[in-house]
Amino acid sequence: RTLLGHTSRVLSVCVSIDGKHLYSGSWDNTVGVWDLKEGSLVRQMEGHTNSVLSVCELDGIIVSGSGDTTVKKWNPSTGECVGTLEGHSGGVISVDANSSIICSGSCDGTVRVWDATATATEPKVVGHSRPVWWMRY
Repeated sequence: RTLLGHTSRVLSVCVSIDGKHLYSGSWDNTVGVWDLKEGSLVRQMEGHTNSVLSVCELDGIIVSGSGDTTVKKWNPSTGECVGTLEGHSGGVISVDANSSIICSGSCDGTVRVWDATATATEPKVVGHSRPVWWMRY
């Protein structure tokens, strides 16, 4: 099955924990929420000002990383942005999360660890001289 709805390339996908939805990030600067049973686009969330390079799910919240250097948290039911994390100086190309933290990897060569319930950054992990393309927590 092919899912149609983004107006540009899809760069990242994540299946919801319950297996009912697919979340996608695209060059069209949006995050998509798809109903996997119906094969339809349920919601398209706008708010990033550059490509959405990575997506993951955290306890029913979608986390997205973007070329605009931010990490955003979204309510997939309403499409509302419920938080923006700022601190990277390059595009955020990888995100992962658990119930207490969000990790983001960036073209600026850093990994940042965020409190999942707040907008303050914890000390960044430095030591990469190149972009952090992928991580898993």
